[in-house]
Amino acid sequence: MHIVTMVSVPLSKKALERLKKLQKDGESISDVIVRLADMENHPDPFRLKKLESSLESTDVWGDIEKKIYASRLIPRD
Repeated sequence: MHIVTMVSVPLSKKALERLKKLQKDGESISDVIVRLADMENHPDPFRLKKLESSLESTDVWGDIEKKIYASRLIPRD
């Protein structure tokens, strides 16, 4: 049995408008908040790919890539 606890959370108009824009078909505002909270632990791979492609043509991405590979070579205890 799933018990739902209802709480009131005050939101600004701006916050509510932004949540409504992110709302998918059939999704409640609570569902949107849960989905966004889950994204912190499971980032959207398409968003990461877009970020990667935007950095590919810059020196910044090369520096980041070098640091990632260098960190993998450091022995971990």
